[in-house]
Amino acid sequence: MTLELILFGLIALVVLYQLFNVLGRKVGFQADPESKADITETPPLRNLNETLNEKPSIENLEALKSKELNFNEDTFLERCRDTYETVLSAFHKGDLNQVLNRLSPKVSDSFQNAITQRSEGVKTEINFVEPPKADIHEINIEDKPIKIVVRFLAEIKEITFAEQTVSSHRRTAELWTFEKTNQDAPNDWVLIKVKAARA
Repeated sequence: MTLELILFGLIALVVLYQLFNVLGRKVGFQADPESKADITETPPLRNLNETLNEKPSIENLEALKSKELNFNEDTFLERCRDTYETVLSAFHKGDLNQVLNRLSPKVSDSFQNAITQRSEGVKTEINFVEPPKADIHEINIEDKPIKIVVRFLAEIKEITFAEQTVSSHRRTAELWTFEKTNQDAPNDWVLIKVKAARA
């Protein structure tokens, strides 16, 4: 009986010793407090607003600004957006007289032919659901005069007046090419080409 108690006590001491060695130890990787070699500092996150406000780089934009010192892309796009809205509204009303100074002869003839081919007595008008989105798609400074392609995305409500009034709603994506006709006038750009684009 005494021998059994002694063996049981020895086993208990061994278990307690092993348990003592495990308890109190730190779990996981622990860097040497006196060494910074294993510590990697995480770079600070960039401000989200700064990232969202960044403008995508546009090829040839800086080269254009070096040639056209008064060129400002925001002012240019605002004028193009105004031209887009004004020309489309005039086209649907069937009267281009107020926008002829913004169109090349080729484009104005094309628009006028489309107006002429409409069914007699049919009139249309459009409303923009929200301001069209415009961005510079391409800048060509190699040819003279300079050409800039602007991409427009718009949501349009079209109303057709005929025997019955029909209303339709559609989204459009187009590339409009503008050409500078007068090197001395910073805002003298005319529309020379229109084609469909991918939305």
